[in-house]
Parts: sequence; C-alpha cells; structure tokens
Amino acid sequence: MPGSPLRGSPHSRALYANQLLGQTLIYQRRRLERIGIKTISILGSGWLGLPLAEKFILAGHNVKASTTSENRLSVLSSLRIEPFIFDIGQPSSNVHNFLQANILIVNIPSKDIDVFSKLIKKIECSEIGRILFVSSTSVYENKNKIYWLCSKIRFHGLML
Repeated sequence: MPGSPLRGSPHSRALYANQLLGQTLIYQRRRLERIGIKTISILGSGWLGLPLAEKFILAGHNVKASTTSENRLSVLSSLRIEPFIFDIGQPSSNVHNFLQANILIVNIPSKDIDVFSKLIKKIECSEIGRILFVSSTSVYENKNKIYWLCSKIRFHGLML
C-alpha cells in the first residue's frame, strides 16, 4: 500500500494510531460506560498500546500496561498508567496483579503457541471478562511464505 501511514516511521505510525483512536473516543467511552468497564490491562505498550492506553486514561478509566523494559516504567507512570514489567515468555509473580482488570488487550507480536496457551490458562484463573487480541502478524503461522488477507488461517487450537 504505497503512502500508507503504517509503512512510515514508528512516530508516524503512532500518530496515525492516535488519530484513529481519537475518532472513536466518544463512541468507546459510551460503550465502556454501558458495559461497566473500570480497569483495562494492555499487554504491550508499544507504538499502538501506548496511545491506546492514553486514550483510555483520557476517557477516565484505570489503565495497566506492560513493558519488557525497565526504562519504560517511568514513561508509563508519568502518564498515570500503572506500569508492569511483563514478558509472557517468562511470566513473573506480578502477572496476577496485571490480570486484575475487567478487560485485557493483548497487543504483542508473538507466534509462540505454547506461551500463549500458558497465558490463556492464567487469564482463565483471573477476573478478566473480555479480551481483545490485536495483532497484524501473530494470527499467521510461523512459516516462510506470503500470506494474503484472503488466506486461510490455522489457529492450532486457539480460537480468538
């Protein structure tokens, strides 16, 4: 897609994501109020997760966000986001606190089915009521081939 903002720099992708999120903020606020969501955990606070977290904060929700970098904790805290160091490949004891939320947004690029299966077991033992899986690559098998939007996708038993 020539000229697509998703092919630009990380900064331009973040701005584009922020614009899209801004367009739906009022709709999302009304919807979240209607279903009673109070706390939202976002697994992955990168170029999409961080602007999403900021929009939920502006809408008045409590937001938890994960990062794998110690340096990013202060950035998240400064935005009134409760930060967590969390790597799904090496879950720590703080996963229980991170999963104390009404909704979980999984926003990480991982193709490790075993790791996701372990995460799902932890989610099943939590109070998470709704899950949104956001990924542009993780839905495809980890094979050296080109996938098209109309390609059939195998989920290896995980139906998201």
